Amino acid sequence: MYNGKLREMIRNEGISQYDFANRLRISSATLSKVINGKRKKTAIKQLIADYFNVSVETIFGGKNHVGKK
Repeated sequence: MYNGKLREMIRNEGISQYDFANRLRISSATLSKVINGKRKKTAIKQLIADYFNVSVETIFGGKNHVGKK
């Protein structure tokens, strides 16, 4: 499933997806797979959520759509 929320959050940072991936020290290909729903790895999703200081569910959906802090 495509993740428009994540793409929007990256855009709001004012950086490219490539630069965002570099900040997280992951490949741009991995980030693209996460955005396009082809990568399910929880650790990477948690890394992204931690960067934005929100819960994984806030970005990727789930039962609770509330920020963690």
